[in-house]
Amino acid sequence: MYAEQYLLSIEVEAKLVIDMAKTLIYPAAINYLKLLSAAGSGMAALGLELDNSTAATVAAELNAMMLAVTKLSEALAKHDFASIEEHMTFCASEVRALMVEVRLHADALEKEVADELWPLPKYKEMLFIK
Repeated sequence: MYAEQYLLSIEVEAKLVIDMAKTLIYPAAINYLKLLSAAGSGMAALGLELDNSTAATVAAELNAMMLAVTKLSEALAKHDFASIEEHMTFCASEVRALMVEVRLHADALEKEVADELWPLPKYKEMLFIK
């Protein structure tokens, strides 16, 4: 009974991580990149050069996050376990590690993406409730 609850909990949480990454964080980061790109193009048209390191950081973190999301989705699709114990061990080691990896990249994006575009409460907002 506890094993089944654990497996169900991990599956629900992993699916939520995937959903939030794809439907909230990815679109926000893409919109921010679009704004940065437009600003860079506009400045270039004026003969001015902007530092594009923020855009490069956002793109790298976004790509890494989505790669981790893909790996997490693939791990969730795995069902060929010899026992419940083997399945639990896989979830505890592989699935949870991938969830943490997605989270690390999402946290990095939270620090880079403009506040007004970020769809979730930022950590600083939760600490100092506005």
